[in-house]
Amino acid sequence: MNYRLKSKIDAIAVDELVKAKADLCRVGGFFKLWLVHHANGKANLGSKSYSEVESIVNELEKKQTELLSSASYLMNGCKGRISTTIKS
Repeated sequence: MNYRLKSKIDAIAVDELVKAKADLCRVGGFFKLWLVHHANGKANLGSKSYSEVESIVNELEKKQTELLSSASYLMNGCKGRISTTIKS
């Protein structure tokens, strides 16, 4: 994405989205590693069953896609309308 952002707010938003996506990737990677090492489906992770952990991984993957979509929206010239609050 080689697009110069016109607004500092957009630049901050894209930066936060990229950081959030990286965090989701790391967490998802840890969960996936756990799933691979417990592929028999009989182990628990704390109070979560194997299938619950698998559902969490699927939800994280959906969130990653949503974040990429939001970043693309910002990079493709939205008019500065951001519907979520960015917390730093």
